[in-house]
Amino acid sequence: MTQSDEPRNGAAGISPTARIAVSAKIGNPFRPLLDGREIQVDRRTTIGAGVWIGEFSAIGQGVVIGDGSLIEDYVGIAALTTIGERVVVASRARIGLGVSIGNDSVIKGHIGDSAHIGVGCRVCPRDNCGQRAHPAVGTA
Repeated sequence: MTQSDEPRNGAAGISPTARIAVSAKIGNPFRPLLDGREIQVDRRTTIGAGVWIGEFSAIGQGVVIGDGSLIEDYVGIAALTTIGERVVVASRARIGLGVSIGNDSVIKGHIGDSAHIGVGCRVCPRDNCGQRAHPAVGTA
């Protein structure tokens, strides 16, 4: 596991039962915005009990990942995102800045900045949702 310096909050809070791939990056800073501003993060990155984070995943500063969630390989989660408990984020998914994802959801695609995904939702490409798919209100 690698960890960036989180200047305001010290090291990330990682449960001792979390399993994190050696190539994963925890506390990754958010890129500068096009107008030159930088996102200010005022909370620690927190990884809950029993979380599994796969190879080459990047978890941003201030991200909170709830207990029992699975983050597969090559996932990018931008700063200030909150992921509930028992959430699966499939390989190569991208989750934008400040997203909120409810418990027991499955994410198989890209989620834009500031989106709110409800409890038990399935978010995936149009032709790849499978059975029990429940898109959140306001999604296409």
